[in-house]
Amino acid sequence: MEEYVNDTTEAIAEKWALSNVYALGHISDGNIHFFVQPNVESDSSSLHESCDALLYEGLKHNNGSISAEHGIGIEKKQWLSQSRSETEVNLIRAMKNMLGPKNLLNPGRIFD
Repeated sequence: MEEYVNDTTEAIAEKWALSNVYALGHISDGNIHFFVQPNVESDSSSLHESCDALLYEGLKHNNGSISAEHGIGIEKKQWLSQSRSETEVNLIRAMKNMLGPKNLLNPGRIFD
């Protein structure tokens, strides 16, 4: 986790020299939460996308995951492949279809 936090913090600093990065988490379950302030003028949606890319690109190398107890939701579903293989994603999709064939529970979460 330390390597991932350091690498991610460095990547953000290289992208945005005036940025502030705060990483905190839950030691018992290995969660890390990043709070990033790029401190630049830009469209907030493009900053969010750029920040997500920097945060998530190192996950495969570190065997990390996008989200733990909160699930993938809407914001992180495009990044699911960073921490789950195609086989795992297909299994998740099959289970969701089996348990909710009418897609009534949490439609649009995880999959469109």
